[in-house]
Amino acid sequence: MTFSDKNYPSDKGQQSNQNAPSMVQSEELDQDNETEEEKKVRAEKLQARRREVLKSRALLAARKKGNKEPEKVVEVVKFLLDDQMYALEVNELREVCTLSKVTAIPCSPSFVIGVINLRGQIIPIIDLRTFLDLPTRKSIVFNKALILETEDECVGFLADEVVRAEKFPLSSLQGTLATMTGLNAECMKGVTRDKTVLLDGAKILANPKLYTNGPTH
Repeated sequence: MTFSDKNYPSDKGQQSNQNAPSMVQSEELDQDNETEEEKKVRAEKLQARRREVLKSRALLAARKKGNKEPEKVVEVVKFLLDDQMYALEVNELREVCTLSKVTAIPCSPSFVIGVINLRGQIIPIIDLRTFLDLPTRKSIVFNKALILETEDECVGFLADEVVRAEKFPLSSLQGTLATMTGLNAECMKGVTRDKTVLLDGAKILANPKLYTNGPTH
């Protein structure tokens, strides 16, 4: 039994296919035969295509960025008290004032160091260290007071020094310090990375301890 030669391509046919130019070779030949004007047009089309790709990528990135919720930022005023840095939110503060004259009130709670007359308004000044049962390492320095005000109350918090106002993301807040428990922990929102204690002014002003008679001086 023999096989017919027609079932197999001849060597001549194989050589013919091998000698035929590929598609890439054809494109290269076409480019070689282009005129300068045609080359210029092709280059401009290529540049336009690249610009469209870059534009599409930029639009996609902008959409992705726009879908993200803006990070919540809190603006605070930092102040020093007994070498510890504290902060109160700006929207809880009415103002910061210099203490020039503080009048002591007999039989007042130990955390009330006295009252001031601020433009005709009598405002009690609170020592947060005593109020929050924090350790006290220094004697009282009558320097600055941060005035907090609600619809019903107006109270000043004693400060050794008002440092500055600044902003930081709420996501950077950590839990309260391990040494802070009980009342002092309840009145704090958290601690920043630089160990600044963010106080909750609203909770302090709403705390019943502020309006009840405790140990006096």
